[in-house]
Amino acid sequence: MLALEAHAPLCGTVSIDMFGIQNVYRIGRISMKANASTCRGFALAGLICAAVSLLMGGVLLSALGILLAWYGYANSKKLLKANPQDLQAAIAFKLARNAIVFGAIAAGLNLITAVFLFPSMMSGVSASSAPAF
Repeated sequence: MLALEAHAPLCGTVSIDMFGIQNVYRIGRISMKANASTCRGFALAGLICAAVSLLMGGVLLSALGILLAWYGYANSKKLLKANPQDLQAAIAFKLARNAIVFGAIAAGLNLITAVFLFPSMMSGVSASSAPAF
C-alpha cells in the first residue's frame, strides 16, 4: 500500500494515498483531519489577509482571506455538528464567521476604491504615452 502521512503545525495531519483507501476521497487527492486549532488558525489567517488588503489595497489578498476563512468556517461547522459542546470549535466557528464578514467588507472597499481610481489611472497612462508617438 502506497501512502504518505505528514503532520504540519498549521495544517493538521495530511494523508495522501494513491489507491483511494479510507480517509482519502479520490486517487491522488489530499484529505485533512481538521481540529479546532486548525480551524482557528485558518480564520486568523483570513482576518490578517483582510486587514493587510485594506492597507495595501489588494482585492486578491482579501479574496484569499475569504477563502481561508471559509475553509475554517466549514471545518469548524463540521466539528460543531459532531460535538455541539466543544467550546474550542464554537470559538473557531465565530472567529471564522467574523473573518468572512471582515474579508467581504475589505473586498468591497477595495473594489470601490479600484472603480473610483480607474479613470484617473487610465487618463494618466494615456497622457504619459501620447508624447512617445
